[in-house]
Amino acid sequence: MGTLTPADTQTSLFDAWKQAPGPKTLTPLIQNLEPTITKALTAYGYAGDANMRTQARLLAANALPRFDPKRASLDTFVFGELRRLQRIGPKQEHAVPIPERVMLERRALERASSDLYEELGRPPTDDEIQDRTGLTKGRLRTLRSVRAQVVGENLDDQGRVITAADDGTDASKLWEEAVVYSLGPVDKKIYEWSTGSGGEQLTKAEMALRLRISPAAVTQRAAMIARKLSAGEAIRV
Repeated sequence: MGTLTPADTQTSLFDAWKQAPGPKTLTPLIQNLEPTITKALTAYGYAGDANMRTQARLLAANALPRFDPKRASLDTFVFGELRRLQRIGPKQEHAVPIPERVMLERRALERASSDLYEELGRPPTDDEIQDRTGLTKGRLRTLRSVRAQVVGENLDDQGRVITAADDGTDASKLWEEAVVYSLGPVDKKIYEWSTGSGGEQLTKAEMALRLRISPAAVTQRAAMIARKLSAGEAIRV
């Protein structure tokens, strides 16, 4: 049996994903596309930008269902899809990086708590801190759980230390990010409020009220999201 060419290998990986979409087939395919992703990042001025690389991987993953091998090679198709980085990039450039935002909010919390203690002559309540900082109660709990940052550590948006294993190439992580990235605005809010990833957890009745849809619709949408995410459960550790 002869050695597969790079093109044959890529075709084989794509066919495997097409037949059984899921994290186990998606991850090796995206890894195979890394040279193309790197080429696009370099072409659009984002070489070395870890956040934009994650965005590029998600764009590539979500474009796969539209790929037609009769019209172009997968590399050419993905490179063309990554032109969207030119629109996404400027929106990212001026955003405060997540680890920095966590630490800025933590410092704001500490400063507000100290100032209020001096003004009131007693420890302030959470309501008083909320009024002063604009932070939600959920965010206050998160920030209080963040220990002082050690030099060299990276934090995620919950203030947790990111280890080398959390670099975005883990199969289940990539699958979850791809699923969440593909959700519409309403479903994203249901995901955030169900998991607390946005700093707030709500009941289905509360979600329905805020979204102006029925509780049954919330249940149906939540079930759909759960089905999509469950495809990655088998490889979670």
